[in-house]
Amino acid sequence: MSDVLMRVQGLKKYFPVKASPFSAKNLTLKAVDGVNLDVRRGETLGLVGESGCGKTTVGRCLLRLYEPDAGRVFIDPIDEVVAEVSELDEQRTNLEAELAEATMGLSNFRALTNSGVLSLKRKISDLKHKADARASGSDILSMNTHTLKECRRRVQMVFQDPWASLNPQMVVKDIIAEGPREYGTHRGADLDKWVRELLDKVGLPSLAANRYPHEFSGGQRQRIGIARALSLTPSLIVCDEPVSALDVSIQAQILNLLISLQDDFDLTFIFIAHDLSIVQYISDRVAVMYLGKIVELSGGEDLYATPRHPYTISLLSAVPVADPDHVSHQIILEGDVPSPVNPPSGCTFNPRCLYRTDVCTRVSPILEKDRNGHVIACHNPPNG
Repeated sequence: MSDVLMRVQGLKKYFPVKASPFSAKNLTLKAVDGVNLDVRRGETLGLVGESGCGKTTVGRCLLRLYEPDAGRVFIDPIDEVVAEVSELDEQRTNLEAELAEATMGLSNFRALTNSGVLSLKRKISDLKHKADARASGSDILSMNTHTLKECRRRVQMVFQDPWASLNPQMVVKDIIAEGPREYGTHRGADLDKWVRELLDKVGLPSLAANRYPHEFSGGQRQRIGIARALSLTPSLIVCDEPVSALDVSIQAQILNLLISLQDDFDLTFIFIAHDLSIVQYISDRVAVMYLGKIVELSGGEDLYATPRHPYTISLLSAVPVADPDHVSHQIILEGDVPSPVNPPSGCTFNPRCLYRTDVCTRVSPILEKDRNGHVIACHNPPNG
């Protein structure tokens, strides 16, 4: 069995937005714009970046809480299937680019229309259906309703807001038992016992089972949310900023709880956060996002000790150090984060980058291996 539990390829999610409240013009907000990622079994993969970079959208797309516009999310990927599907997707992409290029030149488009534009569109559609059919057993985005439901037993989520993510009209035991009851994994007295075991695992008394969410503190509610995610014994849990709404002392308790549960339940975590110190504490590897793209991926210790991408370097330079004698060298970036509605050409970080060159404004960098195990998307990384 491969050590990769989930493989994300070319994930994209765009949202339609209005140019202004009084305008009829529609624009496209590129929240996630081509994310590629491997999640290994048993690891905690941290996903960091400033607010609005697309972290939460990635997490929701992995579970199809948002329907992505493009990409693949393979669970237990089989190399042969991934290779076949990738080849078909590449052929389709090339045909779509050919059609788009012809459409932009009207004279060519007229010639193409006369010679078989319908045939070209049919080929694009056939390639998509063929790729989806080949991938449907392992690609979450291509699964039918029945297969997707079975897959969702293996991929669960802990949400950011412990106040909004629990049904206020349900008692705790019904909240936790909803999944097992739906899937038929536990019934009757066995289900009640399983709920009590989960409450004990997350540090809540069995008496909590008959109480409503409003009777608990924020930290206790988040523990209920974690118990709910565990109730179907998943392989992967997406933690969407699970401690950002909690006090610092409670944050440490929840982080330690997640670490202990990872060993007990053989879990894999995708941990989404913007607090770099929290991500450093819990993550085995860290992916850094900027404006809908991953710009650097590395082991946690390596990334914090020797960051390679200019954005990662500036991000880490802003982390406060609890040492009055420490001399910080904070890097102040130029300008503001560009709008995802109108991102810059080439590298999206180039307007703020201290190391930009001419190629940075024209060519979008590819996420590829760098030295010391780092994977970065940069034409001109600092120090060569």
